[in-house]
Amino acid sequence: MSVACRIGSGSSFGHHGEVLQGLISWDGARHRALVTMPCYRLRSTASFTPVPSAPLTVTCGKRSKAKRAAELTLRLLNVSDIGGGIEVASNIPWGAGMGSSTADVVATIGAVSDALDVQLGPAEVGRIAVAAEVASDPVMFGNQAVLFAQREGCILEYLGAPLPPVDLLSVEVGGAVSTLDLPLPQYTSAEVEAFRPLMGLLRRAVYAQDARLLGRVAMASARINQRFLPKPFFEDLAAINEETGGLGVQVAHSGSVVGLLYEAGDQRGCAIAKQLIRDRLGLSPAGVFMSRRPLEVVL
Repeated sequence: MSVACRIGSGSSFGHHGEVLQGLISWDGARHRALVTMPCYRLRSTASFTPVPSAPLTVTCGKRSKAKRAAELTLRLLNVSDIGGGIEVASNIPWGAGMGSSTADVVATIGAVSDALDVQLGPAEVGRIAVAAEVASDPVMFGNQAVLFAQREGCILEYLGAPLPPVDLLSVEVGGAVSTLDLPLPQYTSAEVEAFRPLMGLLRRAVYAQDARLLGRVAMASARINQRFLPKPFFEDLAAINEETGGLGVQVAHSGSVVGLLYEAGDQRGCAIAKQLIRDRLGLSPAGVFMSRRPLEVVL
């Protein structure tokens, strides 16, 4: 195919872990799937400068998945004689479970396709992302809430709308986590059955834009995950959330952050919780994120 002589650009937002993650029964099979909590202030951007007959290079050595994504995108577009430079910048912490590698990958795919004047759909981007990093997050589908099979690269269900808006007090409770080094959770039959009604509650939460119901789902999924990647201070944070009128606690199921959920605009609850976390636990919350656009963070 002919190649556009221009620098391409792409971007992707990150997320703050998951509202729900588990082994979901769907169409007669079980799938490892998740629903993420978007965080639009967390972003990766990428640029791609195509150069004929040149190798692909990436500005940062940690971005091997981004380079792989660029290679796969070029292959998908039947371009074999183009390389060039990929530059990636991000404000997403590594290893916290906030979608840093997926955001890099999605931004890179966007930059390469933009340089070649091709528009890829989110389903195609999702498949490339999973091929590049084994397990991916569904940030390529924008702000729509989706049940995403993270190791298959496909949507199991569109939930019909964005998640209900909430404010989220972010707390880092551990060190960096390498997702692919973690053993896959081996859910009990009771846990697998528990995900079925939780999905029903999540559908209702999205349909009714019910933030309190969303918090119940997130808390239940987070508690199940405590058996596989337990978060330090989880019960203390859950108690502070309840004490300050919160909705529940959500976590990065394969990361190190915990989010205390509050009704959108509940500045008082968030402020009191921040102080209690400092006083009782000696932790410093990262800030209050809003799960809706435009996203701001209150430090």
